[in-house]
Amino acid sequence: MKSWVVLGSAITAGVLSAAAGWAAAGKAPSAGGPDSARLTERHGAKATLRPQRSREVDERLAKLHAARNPEDRIRLAVALAHELSLDELRQWFEGNWLRNDGDLAATIFYRVARQRWLEEDPEGLFRYDLKHDSDYLAKTAECLGQRDPAAALEMMRGKGAARVGPAAAAALLKGLARTDPAAAREAWELFRQIPGVTDDYRLNVALEALALWQPGVLEASMDELPDKMRRQALTITTRLALQADFSAEMARLAADPDGFRRFEEVLKTGGGELLLPEHLGDLPKEWIGWLGDRFARLADGGSAEAWLDQDLAAMGVDEGKVEQIRFQALFSLVWSHPEEVFKRMAHVAMTADQRASLIQQTMRALLQQDPEQARRMASELDDPEDVAQAAASIDQYGDEREGQSEKKSPDPRTWLESLVTSEWDDPFGGAPTYPEADEAKKAELVREFRSMDEPARISVARKLFADGGTSSPAGDPLAAAAARELMLHPPEGADWNGTEFSSDLSRFTVNWADEAPAEAAAWAKSLPAGEPGNLAARNVALRWADYDPAAARAWARTLPAEMRAAVMETLGPGR
Repeated sequence: MKSWVVLGSAITAGVLSAAAGWAAAGKAPSAGGPDSARLTERHGAKATLRPQRSREVDERLAKLHAARNPEDRIRLAVALAHELSLDELRQWFEGNWLRNDGDLAATIFYRVARQRWLEEDPEGLFRYDLKHDSDYLAKTAECLGQRDPAAALEMMRGKGAARVGPAAAAALLKGLARTDPAAAREAWELFRQIPGVTDDYRLNVALEALALWQPGVLEASMDELPDKMRRQALTITTRLALQADFSAEMARLAADPDGFRRFEEVLKTGGGELLLPEHLGDLPKEWIGWLGDRFARLADGGSAEAWLDQDLAAMGVDEGKVEQIRFQALFSLVWSHPEEVFKRMAHVAMTADQRASLIQQTMRALLQQDPEQARRMASELDDPEDVAQAAASIDQYGDEREGQSEKKSPDPRTWLESLVTSEWDDPFGGAPTYPEADEAKKAELVREFRSMDEPARISVARKLFADGGTSSPAGDPLAAAAARELMLHPPEGADWNGTEFSSDLSRFTVNWADEAPAEAAAWAKSLPAGEPGNLAARNVALRWADYDPAAARAWARTLPAEMRAAVMETLGPGR
């Protein structure tokens, strides 16, 4: 395992990459710095050697490496990111002098430095990201378009749009569309000249940006667009209009000779969730007949019950299609609401084979979720064939749950005490996990854990993290209590640069922050003052800031003084 500073590695692997999709092979690394494995950088036919390291760089690196603990090293890294000139900053990125191999200080240095570079010289950072084919390129390009429209537009003039490529050009256009109509108009003309762009999926990025922020620019260009591009543009504008006001846009489509084709194209390209049963009254009657087959697919989703409750025949749906739609909607409830299937089954027409399949899958779902309810509902069936099918399903699938039931709900205290004497020291053998428990049982587990004596708590906590914390669900109360115990009682003689479990705790923290940042933040805030708590809070803050920077900073201001200073330093100014 790496050190507690492997928090940086966990951020790289989970936190930062989850929000931004960083660290593809051969791309700029996830921490925002250069690729630590690359000796030269290629752009076109040229290979650019890394800049030579000066004595001043060596002295700064020596000062960082000599820091007594992670807190000091992070503090020095943040200061360095702010004191370097922009030219020096570029050289540090090009030279990869602060190697980003999992050290949290390096991770934070590159994040803070990148943010500063983006604010002070977005064009320079864009050129760097373009040169190194960075995963940040689209984000940087969009920012450049917003902050410096003239520079962004200049990048696209001549053959620039083709040179930077469709992804960067679409992002530049997206930034321009937010701020500058005239520049967006010219950029749109240049973007369309990129060879092959009509077949590039980045075309949708450009079209959606114009449809959202510069619809007049897109509308004015419609007659000039190639047929395929024009159809894509109309599909996007139609989808956005339906999202804004379904009834009003449907009235416009109904009056358009090409309206049905446009509406059908929206449904084909991911807009099916827009059409709910209550919207059928807005559709022309003949459209409902034409769309009958598609309704069955739309009914297989979150609106299934609404499709079951709607009088589809009265809305104009063909009777044969009504049966198909209602069965599909009912079948989609098997795993989410199996009890509803038996309640509604008598009111939905279906073939004998469909009914048998429906009962079989519903019984399987019920047996896994609540065996007693499954048997009770099976006993309430009247039709002999239904009863026989339910019984066969119990015979076939009952063991799936039965085999787990013996160890389903052991006594929490007994289970915890069994861990004290058991051996879970193989990281490849998994970690112990309490069988599925409701909230009351989880709370009882935590109470029993906290009531154990200190040696027993530490023993159990280490075993719960034997596989790196991957067996524990994000935010699991027992895992959170165990993580806290490990922070309070690291192995004897170990510091936070050399413990075997530090990366496990880090992974647990960032996974929780990814799933539920507010809950993870409350937990981090409750940790005792000092290095472990500060580093956990840094992790949460970095992850939360990727989702909602304002909320992350607001939370940071509520922290105890030492923890607040550590987190605010990590977030940097203006984040």
